[in-house]
Amino acid sequence: MSSRPEHLSSLTALRGIAALMVVVYHFSKIVLDGNLLTVSQSSLVRKSYLMVDFFFMLSGFIMVYVYGDHFLKKYDRGKVFGQFMVARLARLYPLHLFTLAWCILLKVLLHFSGVMASLSPKLQSMFDAKAIPIHLLLLNAYIPDASLTFNIPSWSISAEWYTYMIFPALVWIILQKVWLRKLAYVVLLFGLYGGIVHYFGDGIDLNVTNFGGALRCFAGFCLGMITCTAYLELRQWHWMIHSGWFVVAGMIALSAMHLGANDLYILSLFPFLIFLAARNTGALSRLFNRPVFQAVGEWSYSIYMIHVPLISTALAGWLMCRTTVPSGTDNAAALALSPLVSWAACSLYLVLVVALATLTFRFVEKPMRILVNTSLGARSVQVVGKKRA
Repeated sequence: MSSRPEHLSSLTALRGIAALMVVVYHFSKIVLDGNLLTVSQSSLVRKSYLMVDFFFMLSGFIMVYVYGDHFLKKYDRGKVFGQFMVARLARLYPLHLFTLAWCILLKVLLHFSGVMASLSPKLQSMFDAKAIPIHLLLLNAYIPDASLTFNIPSWSISAEWYTYMIFPALVWIILQKVWLRKLAYVVLLFGLYGGIVHYFGDGIDLNVTNFGGALRCFAGFCLGMITCTAYLELRQWHWMIHSGWFVVAGMIALSAMHLGANDLYILSLFPFLIFLAARNTGALSRLFNRPVFQAVGEWSYSIYMIHVPLISTALAGWLMCRTTVPSGTDNAAALALSPLVSWAACSLYLVLVVALATLTFRFVEKPMRILVNTSLGARSVQVVGKKRA
């Protein structure tokens, strides 16, 4: 199953930028109790959990861009679906398994060092051994007690994996050329987002994982699919290639996050951002096509998957090196770091994450992807830039 669609370098770069924003968000939330940037200064960091929803939309866009025609024309052959799922398994599972093993090893070290008993109940629950089989089956997005255990960001991988299973059916539903129906789908999907916020969240934010996390993935993935159908229909409109359109969309999205706008409003901007980034061939596209942006985009999955285990390892090492461990320890917020020190620590952490991601990409993610594809008989497919599915 092979295809070589047009290189969309801007989407590769955006994927990397979004991954780095998630890293900063989790550093602030986990290490500094959300105090890296106070809400009175800006809500940009606090709202960066929405980059996960951006990933879901981008994934739906890319899946249609690469595989849409395969399922529209050949879905009567079970072989197509098998190759698709093998390619998805090769993309997601090896690094998921690696980071899970990392977190299990960390649990063992915390236990035998005696530090585990001093951690707060919240942190101890992250290392619940009963959740290991659930993670192995990629069910952690669907079982509430497991969604925030071990490598916490993997809940989104779990949600995406099972969304892939219904992707062929979604292709037949969404890719039909009836635009009024697609508009109705958009309205229903934003209604679903509203339901997630109301029933699974706090009534304000979309930052939910239990049950609602899988629905977040479904809604974002479908919106991404619809965005791709719009892109494929309208890409002949040459006026959209100019960078100005993309810059304006990006500035509006960042401003909305900075001002702490309603999550549904911010989410409504992401499809336009993805659409204009895919269509852009101007100066910004040339900037995003530079090696540094393309490399970070290519490493984005490794960045996303290893950044929380790295935080956990750093905090565990800090606690194990202390002569006395304060009872109920959650994070380093009690140190009351100055803003300058906090941002310096965050910057150092970003550098470490990217450096480690280059290694996990080279020695875990990429070779294991090739091995699984080769062993199970699925040929790789060009997705965006240098990244392969």
